[in-house]
Amino acid sequence: MTNLSYTIEVKENGRVNLPAGLRSQLHLNAGDKLMVRVSGEGRAELVTASTVVKEVRGLYRHLRGEGSVADELIGERRAEAARE
Repeated sequence: MTNLSYTIEVKENGRVNLPAGLRSQLHLNAGDKLMVRVSGEGRAELVTASTVVKEVRGLYRHLRGEGSVADELIGERRAEAARE
């Protein structure tokens, strides 16, 4: 992704208008959610909700193990049924 800078004016009541180029680069549509990360004095980062979800999933990937939770649950249910 190309690093670009945009100048955004803060309007009345704190409203901002995201430039079309920024919306296009981030693949934003009406109703999409953005997270604002503040990381120091005078510094903020806009992050799409889908990016945050991917990051969080990555943080806990090591806990997932080899199989999926759904596969494990199905296996347990089949074992219970076989015992009955």
